[in-house]
Amino acid sequence: MSTFTYNIIYLFINIFGTYVIYLFMETFFKQDKKYKKLSFLCYFIYYLITSMVYIFVHILMINIISSILSFFIITLSYRSSVIKKITISILCFITLLFAETAVAFAIGVSNIDPLQSTYYGNLMSLIMCEILKFIIIKIIRRFKNLGSNIAMPWSFLITVILVTAISFFLEMQLFTMEDVNNVLFVLSLICILLLNFIVFYLYDSITKVFNEKIQSEMIKSEIQYYHKQAELIQKNAEETRRMRHDMKNHLIVINELIKSGNKAQIEEYISNFVNNMEAVKSYSSTGILQIDSIINYKLTNAEKLGISIHSEIAIPNSLTMNHNDFVAILGNLLDNAVDAASLAAETKYIKLHIKYIKGTVFISIKNSFDGKLKMISNEYVTTKKDSLHHGIGIKSVNSTVQKYDGEMSISHSKNEFSTKILLYL
Repeated sequence: MSTFTYNIIYLFINIFGTYVIYLFMETFFKQDKKYKKLSFLCYFIYYLITSMVYIFVHILMINIISSILSFFIITLSYRSSVIKKITISILCFITLLFAETAVAFAIGVSNIDPLQSTYYGNLMSLIMCEILKFIIIKIIRRFKNLGSNIAMPWSFLITVILVTAISFFLEMQLFTMEDVNNVLFVLSLICILLLNFIVFYLYDSITKVFNEKIQSEMIKSEIQYYHKQAELIQKNAEETRRMRHDMKNHLIVINELIKSGNKAQIEEYISNFVNNMEAVKSYSSTGILQIDSIINYKLTNAEKLGISIHSEIAIPNSLTMNHNDFVAILGNLLDNAVDAASLAAETKYIKLHIKYIKGTVFISIKNSFDGKLKMISNEYVTTKKDSLHHGIGIKSVNSTVQKYDGEMSISHSKNEFSTKILLYL
C-alpha cells in the first residue's frame, strides 16, 4: 500500500477517532447549545492537528505534546474551571495512551526513542487502537456522575493529575524498554488500567457525594423556608382574627370622637389604628408554596438587616417548571444578593423582578454592594474564605439554567450587581 493511500485511510479513521474523543469529553462536560459552533471549530482544529502531526511528524514526544494541547483546545468549548479542563485533558491522553500501548504490545513494538523519528504504525494497528479506545470510553461512560457540574476541590483534581502522571511514566517506560518480559508487560498494563479506573471511580464517587450533600442542604433549606412561611401565614391569620374581634370597639371609639368634634384626636386614633392593622409583609403571593416560601423568607430576613426591598412578581400558579429548580435558582441568587447588599457602605437595596410571558420566565435581581469583586478567567468568584462551600452558588444556578436551555447574564457597575435569567419552559 502506498504512503498516499495509507494517509488517506488514516484521515478517515481519524474522523472516528475524533468522535471517540467527543464521547470522552461529553462524559465530563455538558455542552452549552450556545457554543455549538465553537465546539465544532475546536474538534475540527483537533482533527487537523492530530492528522498533520501523524502524517508529517513521527516523533513520539511531539505527538504526546500535540495531543494534550489538542485535548485542552477542545475543552475550551465547554464551560468549566481551568483546573478541571487541564485534569480532563491529561486523563483523556493517559486513557488513550493505554490503548496505544496495548496495541503496540500486540504488534510487537517496543524500545521506541521518544525524541527520535520513528514510524511504527500499520493500518490494522490503527483500527485496533481506535476500537480499543472506543470500548474503554464506553466503559467509562457507565459512571453516571462524571458529567456533574459540581465544583471539585483543587486538592482532589491535583491528586488526579499526579496519579495520571504516574500512569504516563509507567506507560512510557513500557514503550521505551527493550526486550520486556511478556508476562511483566501484561501485568504492568493491567495495573495501569486498574489505576486509571480507580481514578474514574473515585472521581465518580466524590462527585456523587457532593451532589447528595447539596441535595440534602437544599431539602433542609426548603423545610426551613416552609416553616417560616407557615409562621408568616399563621401570624397574618392571628392578626386578622384579632382585628375583626376589636373592630366593633374601634368603631365605637371613632364614633364618639366624631361626636366630640376633636379632629386632632380622630386623626391620631385612626393613624394608630391603621398602623396596627398593617399585616406582616408578604413579598410573594403566587400561590406556589415553594416559591412564596423562599422569597418571603429571604426578603423578610433582608429587611431585618436594613435592606430596602422592591419586588414585582407575576407568575401563574400553574407554572410548569419544576418548583425545586426555581427554589435552587432563587435561593442561591437571593443569598448572594442579601450577603452583598448587607455589606454596602451607603444605600442597601435589593430589587427582584420575576415575570412570565408566553412560556418564558424572566428573573432579574439587582442589589447594592461594596464595590469589591473577585474575578478569575472572566468569571465571578466568591470572596468568602470558605470558597469550597460558598463557591458553588452561581455554578449551581447556571447548571439549572442550562437544564431549561436558558440564558444567564451577570454584570456590575460601580456599586450595583445585576443578574438576569431567561428560562424557556
